[in-house]
Amino acid sequence: MNVNEPLKPGETRVSLNWASDKWVVSRRVGRTTIYNCRPLSCEYPVVVMRSMATISRDANPKALARFAENEAALDGKVTIVSGPISRKVDGFPATFYSLRVTGSGAAKHVERVVIAAGNTGISLGAASINAGEAKRALQEFLSKLTIEDGGPRAASN
Repeated sequence: MNVNEPLKPGETRVSLNWASDKWVVSRRVGRTTIYNCRPLSCEYPVVVMRSMATISRDANPKALARFAENEAALDGKVTIVSGPISRKVDGFPATFYSLRVTGSGAAKHVERVVIAAGNTGISLGAASINAGEAKRALQEFLSKLTIEDGGPRAASN
C-alpha cells in the first residue's frame, strides 16, 4: 500500500511520525516495533512498544477489552491500576489500561491502549519505573499516530 495512493475499501493505513531525535528503534519483530528513549531525553528510562494485527472490522467492545486484558497478562505479574476505560482514538474504539508489573527487577508502570481501527488492531504500550513518564510517553506516541480507513469492502454477490 503506497502512502500517496487513496485507500481502497477494506484497507486501513496506520502511520506513526515519532520524534527520531528523542526515540530510537531498538528492535523490530514482525509487526512489533520497540522504541527506547534516547539517553537524557526522558527524565526516567522508558520503552514504547507498538504492534499491529489484522482483526475483524466490527470488533466487539467487550472483546476489545478482553484482548487488552489478556495481552497485559503476558507481561509478568500484573496488577491493573485503572481500566479498562473505553474511549475513542481518531474516531475508533479503544481500551486504555494502567498497569503495575512486578517480577524480575524494579516494578514497572505500564500505560497501554488497544485500538480497533478498521481491520487493524493497534496496541501501544509505554513502560517505565515512573508512572508519569509512562503516561507522557504513551500520550506523545498517541499524538503522533495517524489512522486512515477506507471503510468496509463492498459486499460481494
